Amino acid sequence: MSYWGKVDKKSIVHILDSGLGFLKDEVKDPSRSPKINKDEFYKLESLLYGEGSELLSPTNKVKFEKRLNTIRKNLHKFEN
Repeated sequence: MSYWGKVDKKSIVHILDSGLGFLKDEVKDPSRSPKINKDEFYKLESLLYGEGSELLSPTNKVKFEKRLNTIRKNLHKFEN
């Protein structure tokens, strides 16, 4: 059971897709708090590597890992 309750493959894909899209937009806006973005980022990362590692196809895992890494780089830019 995760932060979002019991999830299946479709809901994991939906949560990751919408959550990463939201974070991508938020990271571009420097007026937002980086702490909020980091918290949301870590929740999505734990979903991907937790329940997502069991339920997602290798193709989806790679797709979401790539998007997570891009957002991680952008978050680190705001820290510096």
